[in-house]
Amino acid sequence: MSKFQCGNLPTGDRTIAIVQAVGGIKPDGSEYQNTCLQSEASWAGAGLNLYIFFNNVDGFTGTGAECSDTTSCFNLGYNAAISAYQYAAGTSGVNPNVPWWIDVEGTGTYWSSNTANNAATIQGGLEALHNTEGIGNAGIYASPAVWNQIVGNYQPQVPYWMANWTGNGPTSCSNYAGFASQYQLPTGLSLVQYDSPSFDASLSYDEDYAC
Repeated sequence: MSKFQCGNLPTGDRTIAIVQAVGGIKPDGSEYQNTCLQSEASWAGAGLNLYIFFNNVDGFTGTGAECSDTTSCFNLGYNAAISAYQYAAGTSGVNPNVPWWIDVEGTGTYWSSNTANNAATIQGGLEALHNTEGIGNAGIYASPAVWNQIVGNYQPQVPYWMANWTGNGPTSCSNYAGFASQYQLPTGLSLVQYDSPSFDASLSYDEDYAC
């Protein structure tokens, strides 16, 4: 769930519900906050997970997000994750001490051509969530065919939520092995996404298997 589904919450049973905390990093280092976080977290209930849409190029303006080398990119990601955690912690009724995911997608739109800088941005976010905020499960959401285009050979040993948004993703947990033989993916497979909007076809929600 994200700011784009605000007010259109699906019905039906769910074990895990993944809700956007922030939807991207602005050029000044601030973030596009999900103003519907409170209502969507309430809908998610005990199965709440949170995610951050990450970038180091602003897809709305086409400009950089104050990130020019591995150090500044690491700091950008670190500060963005801390800010997202604090936003969730300061939102009434939201428990921020749940699993978190860093959403990595959109190659040229949201990321620079420098894969080392991109990897540093993501590593900064993971370290902020795991080491500073004490989140036990801080992982990556990414499509297999896009991940290495963005980060090169960076392969963190963290939970992995394998995406299907490019249309070349998984249909079951067992498909991970085939993708892992082609791409250097995060190693800790936890969830796989598939396109099956059984809640409400008009809203086209993506659903997931837990692995």
